[in-house]
Amino acid sequence: MRHLNAAKVSLQMPSPLTGVGNLYLWPADWSDAPSLILQLDAAEARYEVLELARCMTVAVDDGCIVSLLDRLRHSHSDVQLETTKVLLMHGQTAPGLMDIPRAESLKSYIAQARARWLMELLNQDRLDTHFQPIVDAQDTTRVHAHEALMRGHDGEGGMIPPFRMITAARDARLMGVLDTLSISRAFRAANERSLSTRIFLNVTPSTITRESFTADKISRECRAQGVEPQRVVLELIESESISDMSATVERLDAFRAAGFSVALDDVGAGFSNLNLLHQLRPDVVKLDMDLTRDIHEDPYKAVVATKILELAAHLEIDTVVEGVEAIEELEWFRERGVTYAQGYLIAKPCAEPLTRGPRL
Repeated sequence: MRHLNAAKVSLQMPSPLTGVGNLYLWPADWSDAPSLILQLDAAEARYEVLELARCMTVAVDDGCIVSLLDRLRHSHSDVQLETTKVLLMHGQTAPGLMDIPRAESLKSYIAQARARWLMELLNQDRLDTHFQPIVDAQDTTRVHAHEALMRGHDGEGGMIPPFRMITAARDARLMGVLDTLSISRAFRAANERSLSTRIFLNVTPSTITRESFTADKISRECRAQGVEPQRVVLELIESESISDMSATVERLDAFRAAGFSVALDDVGAGFSNLNLLHQLRPDVVKLDMDLTRDIHEDPYKAVVATKILELAAHLEIDTVVEGVEAIEELEWFRERGVTYAQGYLIAKPCAEPLTRGPRL
């Protein structure tokens, strides 16, 4: 079984909630302490109430910490989960001033406990890449690029759905780790499969602005696998979650300067990402698959898609229609000048990248 470099992972992932030690809990409202004590008693936990510090300390080990956090998840309100601070200290060491910044919300600790399976998956490198072709809309036999889509293995021969990994990673603050490792795996898979087309890589706004996710670092990583940055398109997903627009634009500009291209995903899903066109200035826009579905029968969708295609053409932005499942959908977009097409009508994602698309 492959294992990632331990030092590399420890820099990015929260410390696993394992080992013998003490769990420190600070309720934001000390009047919540009695209900917390009630749950600790029900769990037969060994604890101590530190009145002066407005804190409780609970003795834990591998066998009880997850079950204890799960019990608290069911007994506390969302506000209590967000405002109660928690810190795990291994051994008998009491927290010092340098440890306090490591305290996180009870909600975050619970999410990390529930995502232990994901941490194990990432540490054991049980990620793989499937490729879905993006073809010339006018000549679908010509494969222009492939979107790299992550897949997880459960260790018993089964596949883990991407949405399950993404949901767990988001809740446990592991999206940056998942993005980074899935991109590394995609470069490796592209090398192993001698892929020569462009590669679209999904990346979230929070990852783009991470201190460790730089154009220089990603350039070195892709070149190490024989992939030039000019072949890589960073596909910005969940663009509605951008919290720092200036930092995002600055980082994307650095990637462009290094040779990467930028795509904006799910355009047409709402006003917000249309508004991002002038802010992010992508090289490619991908039309939302919900907009694609039955567009030839829906005049409202048709008006929206037509305007997006006209705007993109005016700005000299390439367009990709996603989620194409019917020949009528493809023909509708063809007639209106879409650049590329992607969807099950052409091919499903698979481990071996398609070198030639079907003639449609």
